[in-house]
Amino acid sequence: MKHIKTAVELDPFNPKILSFYGSVLFDEGRYDDAINAYQKALALNPTQGVAGNIIRALYSAGREEEAVEMQKERWENDPERLKAFEEGYAEAGWPGANKKLGDLYVKISETGYIGPGQIANCFYQAGEMDKSIYWLERAYKEHDPNLPYAFGPKNYILIKDDPRYQELARKMNLPYK
Repeated sequence: MKHIKTAVELDPFNPKILSFYGSVLFDEGRYDDAINAYQKALALNPTQGVAGNIIRALYSAGREEEAVEMQKERWENDPERLKAFEEGYAEAGWPGANKKLGDLYVKISETGYIGPGQIANCFYQAGEMDKSIYWLERAYKEHDPNLPYAFGPKNYILIKDDPRYQELARKMNLPYK
């Protein structure tokens, strides 16, 4: 936190730094503060890739309705993802939406690229822990650059005691609790 605060002080209008600041705040469980940091980053650069982080923070803060609406807006020009999200949400709420998205991403990954860490996150949010770990292991094998974020203090808390998760953390020299 000390280092990211210094970075924000030195460059307060850098959307990338604000995004990282939001991620650190999220890892501390400060969801509303994280949302504010992500919103500032997006205001400075609307193409900044933090929309998913804001959505996750909104959901974690208990603001599910806002998270759902933002997700729909995010994919208004991507009918395949929007359809999967809406159908899954209608069937089984947030976990159902993430299950459908995870399944869609697996299908897309057969012919294109979807980061395995992103697939793991969908299955985690869907409550499908074995599939989530499988995709985290794939993320490790494929050197997914976003994999270290899976080991933040507030990330993947439901599988932190799983030996497969802990083994991945050890391989990467990262803490897992």
